[in-house]
Amino acid sequence: MTLRLTEIHPGVVHLPIALLPAALACDAIGAAAGRGGMADAGRLLMGAAFGGAVLAGVTGALAQGAAKVEEGEARALLTTHRTMNVTLTALLGVMAVARARRRRPGDGYFAIGLVALGAMGYSAYLGGRMSYEHGVGVAKAGGLRETATIGRDSFGAVADAAVRSVGRALRESVEEMSRGSALPALRPGEGAAQASREARAGMA
Repeated sequence: MTLRLTEIHPGVVHLPIALLPAALACDAIGAAAGRGGMADAGRLLMGAAFGGAVLAGVTGALAQGAAKVEEGEARALLTTHRTMNVTLTALLGVMAVARARRRRPGDGYFAIGLVALGAMGYSAYLGGRMSYEHGVGVAKAGGLRETATIGRDSFGAVADAAVRSVGRALRESVEEMSRGSALPALRPGEGAAQASREARAGMA
């Protein structure tokens, strides 16, 4: 049995979602109770949360590259989901570096962590809407383009697919940011308006 690269993302997205609150909780307990062991655990877990975010981001880029979604609300959700996750991954990287350099975190660290946690939850909600409302990546809703599979002697193909997909996702993020459309799902009605324009164009 082979495993498609695009099938990995739904499983690994839970890593940063679980590890970030665990890191913040350990640090909070360590700070409140003065327990150095909990503070050490918080520091390690924040590094793990960043690693999990990178893995989720890479696999998400692979899934996006294979998903058959071009315009409309589904595309708006995907674009916003991706932009938020690229930003969150960078933020977790900064937090992990800052946390590694300090024995105990400050109030600013906790405040940023809570903002990141809220943004992560909202981004996960957008990912759920893509699947449950629009069927992005679901076979009966258009499915996915052919992509690399994990198996014997496939490391080169897997690495190549990962590099190309991440490059494409980052390039599209930069292009959409330059056009001012990096977070279209946060603009009420924009995705629906786009779908309506496409429908009218198709009827013309």
